[in-house]
Amino acid sequence: MVDPRPPGLPTSEQCVLVLRAAGIAAPLTSCDFLPLPDYSPNSIAILNGRYVLRASALDGAARFARERRALASLRAFPGLPRVLGAGTLALDREAQYLLQERIPGRPVFPLWLELGDEARARLVAGLVSIIRPVHRLAVPTYVIGHFGGALRDWRGGWLDGHDLHMRHLLARVRARALTAEQARLVAEAEGYYASHRVALAYSVGPRFAHGDLHLYNVLAAEGQVTGIIDWEWAYGGGTEPDFDLDALIRWAIYPRGIAEVGLEDRVTGADFAALIPALLAAYPEVRAIPRLGERLTIYQIEHELQQIAAWPPRVPREPVRRLHGWVHEAPLAPYLA
Repeated sequence: MVDPRPPGLPTSEQCVLVLRAAGIAAPLTSCDFLPLPDYSPNSIAILNGRYVLRASALDGAARFARERRALASLRAFPGLPRVLGAGTLALDREAQYLLQERIPGRPVFPLWLELGDEARARLVAGLVSIIRPVHRLAVPTYVIGHFGGALRDWRGGWLDGHDLHMRHLLARVRARALTAEQARLVAEAEGYYASHRVALAYSVGPRFAHGDLHLYNVLAAEGQVTGIIDWEWAYGGGTEPDFDLDALIRWAIYPRGIAEVGLEDRVTGADFAALIPALLAAYPEVRAIPRLGERLTIYQIEHELQQIAAWPPRVPREPVRRLHGWVHEAPLAPYLA
């Protein structure tokens, strides 16, 4: 099977080699690449309808190694993918790949738009039934923050770690060429943290976390959640359980920031208004955390500061817009009254 593909995607011949390296002798009968949001660092293909091939030239070695370690630690947990192989591919530059068994189902984000609120609540309950046991798994240290900018292997407390992380974030953000208006907003975000940081004093200790838990990483079929995928940010360090829900909450309020091409201009927070109530109802241990709204807002502020600090070459507009919302509009208040 020979087909021309853009240089950043694996060829059919490379897909065959990936299968053979994993000990799979079946011929390649299909290689279907999935549409992805512009921000995704990966290409993803479904091979023979049974296997998922993910490839990335952007920090793929570190991210996929983390995922392999995470899934090895969680192999007894249901609803998680099984790794079949890993290695390198020569694309337009060297890329790392990960081959996994495919979990049946569609990503819940686009599926959500087709469903009524009762069906949506069932999906959220199914998601919680998979992630709650993961959150009960204690680990030795915290990871404080998001993605590549996180403070890792933190052996102190949850509050102290966020104090240090916030200082680092603010220094990185202020090293950017901020406008006067942006600088005022960053100062206001710092003020919110200073006024509400004590909300982070409550903790249960570091627990295993997914690290990027949003509806594109949740699959469902026939009205039931079938699994949670994409564990590359499951650091091996832990978070507090409520922190691991921050992506679900962020993209329920501001879904355009994660929507795939074709949906980003259509979706609004109103489309996902049922998500946060369903999540809190399905996960009462999180709902009972003292000062939960303040904690969740701090996590969101940290995320937006991380995005502002990390995106070259210009200060990105969308994280600035969301930061203004978290600081000034209290979008979580209706759900936590």
